[in-house]
Parts: sequence; structure tokens; C-alpha cells
Amino acid sequence: MNRLQSVSGAIGFPDAARRYDGLAVFFHWSVFLLIAAAYAAIELKGFAGKGTPARALAMAVHEWTGALVLVLAVPRVLWRLVRGAPPAEPGPRWMQRVGEAMHWVLYLFIVAQPSSACLRSMPADMRWWCQCSVSRCRCWSARTRP
Repeated sequence: MNRLQSVSGAIGFPDAARRYDGLAVFFHWSVFLLIAAAYAAIELKGFAGKGTPARALAMAVHEWTGALVLVLAVPRVLWRLVRGAPPAEPGPRWMQRVGEAMHWVLYLFIVAQPSSACLRSMPADMRWWCQCSVSRCRCWSARTRP
């Protein structure tokens, strides 16, 4: 054992069996960077005057990074379903369950946020509505809305 291996083992770095694989790590950091870029772009948009090219650019960056988040989120969630996650760190069972639940809440957010933006940006005549009761659901488009 070389010196680096003994030091990393002493500080408690996880071994390869307790880590996500390379593709999962790629999805994680890609989605993180895209979300950070989308957030930064929409914040910077506020500093640009209305109708300026800088404001249009910030909005375009925000929209495209959001679309890319959605494009990467779907395979990310599918990869997680197929490959699973490394075993949880030792600790109380309730903490492991909360950690697992939070992962799925974050996955839901990563898919729902850009999806809702896509739906909001659709032309009004292409939108659909549904009204559900206990016994049935009724859906209509903007063209056939009662």
C-alpha cells in the first residue's frame, strides 16, 4: 500500500464500490452547472434594460440552459433507475430514508421545473386542461374549451 492509499483510507474516503459510476457523475455535474448557468442568466437579466440585446441574450441563455437541463434530466433519472445508487452511509434508518426521499424530490424538481417552463411558453391555443372528479376526468384544448 502506498502512502496515498493509506492516507485516503485513514480519512474515510469511500472505496469504488460506494461511489456513483462515471456517467452518473457526468450527469450530476452537467445538470448542476446548467442549473447554475440558468439561475445566473436570469439574475443578470435584471441588470439589463428592457429591450436591450444584453437582456435578450440573458433570456436566451436561461431558456437554452433550462432546455438542456431537461434533455439531460431524463437520461439521468433513467440511469439512476437502471444502475441504482451506492449503498447508504451507515447511520439511523430514518436518515437513510430521508436521504433517499430527498434525492427523488430533487430529481422531480430537475424534471418539473423546465417542463413547466416549456408548458408556460406554449401558445395558448395548443394548451390542454383537465378537470377530474372521483368518477371521471374531462380534458379539452383551448380550441374546444367549454
